[in-house]
Amino acid sequence: MGTAGSLATINSASAARRGSNGISQICRPDGAGGYYRDTVATIQLQSALDAGAIVSDCCADAECGESNACIESFCDFGAGACAITNLDGNSCERPGCANGVCSGGACADPRPYSCGDGVCNICSYDSCSHTCDCYIETCYTDDYQCMDAYCSTEVGGCVTEPMNDGGACDTFGVEGICTLGYCTAA
Repeated sequence: MGTAGSLATINSASAARRGSNGISQICRPDGAGGYYRDTVATIQLQSALDAGAIVSDCCADAECGESNACIESFCDFGAGACAITNLDGNSCERPGCANGVCSGGACADPRPYSCGDGVCNICSYDSCSHTCDCYIETCYTDDYQCMDAYCSTEVGGCVTEPMNDGGACDTFGVEGICTLGYCTAA
């Protein structure tokens, strides 16, 4: 009876709920571990408290508002008032979107994915679908027979390098040789 004992003092702030008409509001035990709201003549208040009743602003969790994935509303009988606990980190539903994560008592976007490298693999993050939409940077060369082109994150973009140096190539039907990345007449 630690909770009832802490609230059994008639002089508590919660006892101020007594009306001027000699009636006090109390919470009586319901026999199942909870309480229900009742009234008692102020002259009988101490007897009700001695029998297990408490004086509280709330008598049941349902009086304290709605609980959901992000908040738990409950009657804190020790404090004699409603209390709310944020359930940060819980998964929560976002209508029409992928599940979010509870933060500060509200359903927020999930932690964004790290999408791409921003140079060769360029992406945007969609917080509703919780996905990345990406495309790969396409690099072009002046002469695909004699020059290679690719994206380099180290350089920060497209790089071209000669290839097939000394090898055969063809420029509009004329045979040539690859020299420093270009097809030149043989």
